[in-house]
Amino acid sequence: MLEHDKEQAALEKIHADISRIYAERRKLNAEAH
Repeated sequence: MLEHDKEQAALEKIHADISRIYAERRKLNAEAH
């Protein structure tokens, strides 16, 4: 169970990182156009 929780936390961290990067890229694209 603990192993699953660690895996879930890692996935959520990765998802948050991707979301942040995606938002930053969208912002940069908006400024570039």
